Parts: sequence; C-alpha cells; structure tokens
Amino acid sequence: LALFPVRAGPREVGPVEADITTGFLFAGRREHRASQPITVKVKPLPPGAPPGFQPSAIGSWTLASELSAKSVELGTPVTLRVTLDGRGNVKDLVLPKPGVPASLKLYDPTTNDRTSTVRGRVQGHRVQEYLVLAQQTGTFELPGLDLPYFDPETRRYEHARTESLTLTVVAGPGTS
Repeated sequence: LALFPVRAGPREVGPVEADITTGFLFAGRREHRASQPITVKVKPLPPGAPPGFQPSAIGSWTLASELSAKSVELGTPVTLRVTLDGRGNVKDLVLPKPGVPASLKLYDPTTNDRTSTVRGRVQGHRVQEYLVLAQQTGTFELPGLDLPYFDPETRRYEHARTESLTLTVVAGPGTS
C-alpha cells in the first residue's frame, strides 16, 4: 500500500487490522490483530512553484510525445501519443493537454496506466492517445508540452518537456 500525502503537517495513519486463524487448519482459533497508529510529519512544498504546477506532481518524471505519421492525406486521422514515465503517484497526475491549431480537431484521449514498486518506490508509466483530424490542408505545428513537478530528492521544482511536433496534411484523391 502506498500513501501519498496531500497536505503538510502531522498526519495520522490509522491502525492496520486483520482477522487471522492460528493453530492447525481445523483446530485453530480466530483472533483479531491490530497495529498501533503512526504519525507521519509531512513537509510543506517550498515556495516558488512554477505556473501550472499541480500538487499531485511530486516525483521525478520524463515526458515524450509523438505522432503516428508526420504527413497524412486530408480526412485521414493521426494519433498523438503522450507518454509519462517516472517515480511518484502516476494515478493522480494530470498530464498537460496538447494545444492544436484551430484547423485540427483533437478528440478526448484514451489513457493507460501501469504502476509498479521497485525497492520500495512507486513508479509508473502513463500513455494518453489522442485522435487528431485535420480540417484543411497545410503544415501545422503542435506546441511542445510542459509538466512542472517537484522532485523530492533534489528539493527543487523541475520541468518535463516535449519538443513541438509538425504535421503536414496534403490533399488526397477526391479532395479539393
């Protein structure tokens, strides 16, 4: 079980309780066991958070983006894939929404998460895929993405960024 504090100050974690059977399979007896509650001192985040920082963006992250094709015919959709990797609470992290020119239609994403624990640290991988459909021909730039986060190891605010992407849309057969 991984706990991620959302407020600074002392936080109590209640007791863990379990009903167990002791002894042999049919001759055993049931007992109720409980641990002692513990208090965790949560440090506040330092001042100076960058614009767009979310309190859930604590950890160490890398961000990447790619298009399934760099050139398509008008009317052919393309997939924009945004990938986040790193240490921290990937389940509560909100990725930046891609900005697209008005000539491109961006549909709601599908999201896939994968988390694991390595050496007592929670790490994760999130992939969001957006369907992008051009409304006209031309060359369009999709601006890079920026995810500000706080790295508890360096005790500094950092940024995970992607480069801008270029999509060329050409006229296809039967389009004018």
